[in-house]
Formats: sequence, C-alpha cells, structure tokens
Amino acid sequence: MKTLLTRAKHLYDRYQYDALHYECRRCGYTLAQTRPTCPTCGSTEIATIPL
Repeated sequence: MKTLLTRAKHLYDRYQYDALHYECRRCGYTLAQTRPTCPTCGSTEIATIPL
C-alpha cells in the first residue's frame, strides 16, 4: 500500500510540474516547450501559463 501511495504522489507531482502552457504573446502560437523565441514570428515574448 505504501508503494502505491508513493507512486501516486510521484505522478501527481509530475503532473503539477508539466501543467504549463507556453504561448507567444505576439502571434498566439502555442509552443510544445519553452523556447527563447517563437518559431513563427521570431518574438522573444513567450508567456508561461500555469494550467
């Protein structure tokens, strides 16, 4: 039982970490991961939005 709870906590913590949305503030392009610039318009204004 303890192993099951430990694994569930690990998965929950991982979900919390991965629950981010990256989006260009200039053109609205959604990025799969954080990047320094938008691949569509070249803007450096990338928003990180927690879900």
